[in-house]
Amino acid sequence: MTRVLIGTLLLTTALAACGGGSGSDVTDATLDIADALDLPDVPEDLPAADAPIDIADAPDAPDAPDATAPCAPYEGFGPFVVGVRTLSLPDRKVEVWYPAVAGSQIGKARDRYDIREWLPPAEVAKIAADAPTFFETEAYRDLDAAPGPFPLALFSHGVASFRDQSSALTAHLASWGFVVAAPDHLERGLEAFVADTYAFDALGDADLRATIDLLKVQAAVTDGPFEGRLDFTRIVATGHSMGGAAVLKLMESEDVLAGVTWAGASPTQTGTRVTKPLLQISGSNDGIAPPGDSRATFDSIEAWPKGFAEILGAGHLAFSDLCVIGAEQGGVVALALSLGVTVPDLLVLLGSDGCQPTDLPAVQAWPIIRNYTVAHLRLALHIDATPVGLDDAAKACFAARLKDAGYETQAPVVPETADN
Repeated sequence: MTRVLIGTLLLTTALAACGGGSGSDVTDATLDIADALDLPDVPEDLPAADAPIDIADAPDAPDAPDATAPCAPYEGFGPFVVGVRTLSLPDRKVEVWYPAVAGSQIGKARDRYDIREWLPPAEVAKIAADAPTFFETEAYRDLDAAPGPFPLALFSHGVASFRDQSSALTAHLASWGFVVAAPDHLERGLEAFVADTYAFDALGDADLRATIDLLKVQAAVTDGPFEGRLDFTRIVATGHSMGGAAVLKLMESEDVLAGVTWAGASPTQTGTRVTKPLLQISGSNDGIAPPGDSRATFDSIEAWPKGFAEILGAGHLAFSDLCVIGAEQGGVVALALSLGVTVPDLLVLLGSDGCQPTDLPAVQAWPIIRNYTVAHLRLALHIDATPVGLDDAAKACFAARLKDAGYETQAPVVPETADN
């Protein structure tokens, strides 16, 4: 396994518009970009508005005692019950999490997905029916949507993954008043990787754009489940890994107002120009998309509000459900191997980063990701008139798990100087 191949997997082949391919189809342009990523070799109250918020400088404080007593404002689940529906594009599915009618979940079981849905049939046949391949989400299937309209948040999944991969985060965002829609990126999805048919002809931003169009149609259906529930003047995007690159590309569209990337590439690496509010969250233990000089990237972006956070000890998959599925076996890849599923070497690497005993458990990273993602998007859309969840008290909730972070609400004011 080489540094070049890993760089190709994540972001760079598609970003450089080098065309598609699988396996070892790597061009010279990709080599240069992969080297620029500096990937490791693979072993077998706010300060003044003109000042950055140094989250990591907050005094030490205990973490929130437990999940029922959240410390930071958006760390805990929001005021809405969350429903989930599966929609369809012509050739792929889209998962939609949304605020639902209060009380409509009573008597219903929480939704769960089975990772077998995204495996080739021959591999599914190897797995016993009672294998622990499920993830129970914090949403309920097909509830009636709460009266809207609500902002639309797109989610783009990572390489070798699937639309539901970060339901612990997407359902949480919906609980705070967003409709969150995630399409499958089949060309670089889990089934394609297991079958060795993956390709990088596109980032996935076209799938996100198709999802917006799909929801516009859905919202126009009289008495349909999403009639009147979506505000298409308030669209934002989130993405993990290569999905972060899709987000940066989508943010170049006029109707997409803000974004959040989780363990994704920087605008410098993707060659995109950020002119809208952006938050980047990374993990210090990430060997797939190392955080690099996050503060330098943060300083280079001329759009506000903007922020970054680097979670101490978090790996690449801390931004997904995947380390929790088969947790006793060490995450979903270790589980698959124990069940006799064919797992390519490359997928072993991608599916293990963040699931090791030396990594911060994903469930301890989620509260940080949840709080800052919700806080940033609500501020960017003016749902919160002033910053919430970005003050010293919120920072102190996570001080022991933050390596570095910063946030600015507006451009620094340059003092005027008298002419000499």
